[in-house]
Amino acid sequence: MKSTGVIKKMDELGRIVIPKEMRRILNIRDGEVLELFVSDDNLVMKKHQSFEGVINSIKRYVELLDEVNICKSIVVDKEKVLVSNIVNTNVAISDIVKSYIVNREEYVDVANNLKFGEAVNGKYLFFCPLITDLDVIGGVVLVFDREIDEEKKKMGRLMAKLITNSIGTLG
Repeated sequence: MKSTGVIKKMDELGRIVIPKEMRRILNIRDGEVLELFVSDDNLVMKKHQSFEGVINSIKRYVELLDEVNICKSIVVDKEKVLVSNIVNTNVAISDIVKSYIVNREEYVDVANNLKFGEAVNGKYLFFCPLITDLDVIGGVVLVFDREIDEEKKKMGRLMAKLITNSIGTLG
């Protein structure tokens, strides 16, 4: 932890004002929900991130890749499609997708083995597992019109890291 040199007095109701500059740096807005934690003898505050907030962040990543014409995306948990701009969400994933999740394997699919429906026929898919500190929680599939090369694999790995970092904010 970094010391900021800021010292604040708590009022009779137990309130402490977080200085405006700190709120700006940490992007904390009026009315934002904060979580409080105890770590050893420290009180730690953290912006609260709901599951809906995480899903919205993932949607923004998916939209960004589509906006710049890089690829379409499918983000899955261990059971269903969570976010996609190419297939329906809440659709159960196939057993082959589940096996790549469980085995934590990357996979290049040129024969539509991952079975996400008609929308991905004739496309090139790259599957990358979503692995947090504790467990594998799903996967991201990038859908391309051309063959998968190392650069596209790097893009998939980056997308997986961005998503797991978003999910990690759930604590």
